[in-house]
Amino acid sequence: MPLIIRTIEASRDIVYEDGPSNHCCVILDGWTCCYQLLTDGQRQILSFHVPGDLPDLQSLHLSSLDFGMATVTRASIAFVPHTHLRKLAQQSFAMLVVSCLTTSCVRLAMRSGSDR
Repeated sequence: MPLIIRTIEASRDIVYEDGPSNHCCVILDGWTCCYQLLTDGQRQILSFHVPGDLPDLQSLHLSSLDFGMATVTRASIAFVPHTHLRKLAQQSFAMLVVSCLTTSCVRLAMRSGSDR
């Protein structure tokens, strides 16, 4: 899966509120936060994120974000294109369906004829 890894200094914006969205971020190291800008220009912190988090996964279904994201500490972030995440989601869903059908067939085959 292609991705771009960047290290971003503390207190820097990563993605902007109302900005275009064509990738998701995976936090590899450091802390980040999601925020919304208030009418007076201040930021309302919505959430904090640590390594392993995908704070903007919902951007897969949005044309623009309704929040911004910034670093709290120096952070390493992997940017994964939406196109690749959508393919992964489709493959995972297909594997889930196959797994469920296989399990159901095995359970059905294990029953006696009268129990089926």
